[in-house]
Amino acid sequence: MAYKILVAEDDKSIANIVQLTLSLESHETIIAPDGQKAAEIIKNIELDLAILDIMLAPFRWVPTA
Repeated sequence: MAYKILVAEDDKSIANIVQLTLSLESHETIIAPDGQKAAEIIKNIELDLAILDIMLAPFRWVPTA
């Protein structure tokens, strides 16, 4: 089963590695290069999973549990 996954990461090389790895399992990935773009995507697109770099604003210091 393929999932729609958001990868919020400002380091392009890390984002590309995560995207490649997920695509090998046939998952659809959306890359957000900053926290503002990630927040827009989370509000507007139905996702199965979001992988967040918690050091990106507005995610910085947000509890994840």
